[in-house]
Amino acid sequence: DEFVDGMLMRRAQLTVARELLEVHQKLFVSEARVGDKHAELVGCYQRMADRAKEFTTLQAQLAKLRGELHREMQSVQAVKRYCATVEEDKVKADRQMRSLADANRALEGAV
Repeated sequence: DEFVDGMLMRRAQLTVARELLEVHQKLFVSEARVGDKHAELVGCYQRMADRAKEFTTLQAQLAKLRGELHREMQSVQAVKRYCATVEEDKVKADRQMRSLADANRALEGAV
């Protein structure tokens, strides 16, 4: 009877040990998955930080380009004003030339 009880006790201990081993194996696998997910999370945060740096750099480049564009637009406006002035001067000069040509013809006709 004690022998049977001892065998049953040994069998129960082996069953518990086997189940404990399985639980430890599952725990190990779970911890490995947690480690993998943690590594993915760290990588994601790193990519986010890199993108933030890129975004900051791009914002600075955009601000610089906007400043350059503004200066160029001011330059274009100045050139347009100058061109308008030159065109007005040309119109005035053409009138004077016609007026002088008319006066010259009048003088030639009088002679």
